[in-house]
Amino acid sequence: PPPPSPSPPPECAKVQLSVKGWQMISFNCVGGLSNTFEVLDTAPWETDDKIMTRDPFLKFATYDGEKFVGGLINHDQLLPSLGYKIFYSGEPANLTQTGSFQPVEDVVLRPGWNWIGHAPKDAVDIDEIEAIPYNAGGGFSVDDQIKTRAGSNVKYTTYTGVSWAGDVYQLTPGIGYEVKVT
Repeated sequence: PPPPSPSPPPECAKVQLSVKGWQMISFNCVGGLSNTFEVLDTAPWETDDKIMTRDPFLKFATYDGEKFVGGLINHDQLLPSLGYKIFYSGEPANLTQTGSFQPVEDVVLRPGWNWIGHAPKDAVDIDEIEAIPYNAGGGFSVDDQIKTRAGSNVKYTTYTGVSWAGDVYQLTPGIGYEVKVT
């Protein structure tokens, strides 16, 4: 008899598209996929919806009514280390990830705003993250910020020099973040 077919990869965390408008998302489970953009096919996108990221330059794609087109699609793939800002105008949906979980990786933060994803499988308390010093100045600095958004709901937290103060309490799978470092 022929060998059994390989089983499909396990279903991973769903990325919720619960509001219309701009929101930050991330993908922690796109490893091993030959085309990471297939995860976008699981939502009812509308014409002119968008997905964009910064790495370190702005890259984006726009939905043309049938598929996403643009530089992000032509020259890149979805990465767990990156956050994605999307404009979504369809009905509430989930983006179903079917790849493998990615190992936790260090995310490079450049001075200014960075768009990051949350690669781990579980949420991490904001006070447990640390900046690996890239210079003699050390890690996070006073007034560094982390923010995220879903529609008109914008949440942010600011580093006081000792701890984070604000309404972002943890980094969560499926959510993307804008991180400003000085």
